[in-house]
Amino acid sequence: MKLTGIQLDKNELGYIQTIEEGEQMMKFEDYTYTRPDMNEIEKQFEKAITHFTEAASVSQQNEAIRLANDAYSQYSTMGNICYIRHSIDTANEFYKEEQDYFDETQPLLEGYVEKFYKALISSPFKRATRRKVGQAAVLSC
Repeated sequence: MKLTGIQLDKNELGYIQTIEEGEQMMKFEDYTYTRPDMNEIEKQFEKAITHFTEAASVSQQNEAIRLANDAYSQYSTMGNICYIRHSIDTANEFYKEEQDYFDETQPLLEGYVEKFYKALISSPFKRATRRKVGQAAVLSC
């Protein structure tokens, strides 16, 4: 599928991806599935939390937010691919096992996100962060 005339803005935290005019979108079947390594996801969240709590500025905290978002996105993207492929063919044993893996590891991910949110609400830069990432993002903590 070719997109024309679509231009989306992207904030500095990378929430929205820009699609250039004429750029081809990937087809779903072309996405590669790789099981997320929960040890690696945990390390990435711990690094983000450490960077966030030790940050001396809003800018440094924004970088830590980006690190946490990247870790979360890695997990959730693979989880979504797995969920869809398992839904398409529930008899596929590989994706059944992978869906079981996500069902078991989702609480771990939620725990990492909760730790990050606790750091966020304890931040001395909470107001500036709220202005940067939005009221809803901070209030959801």
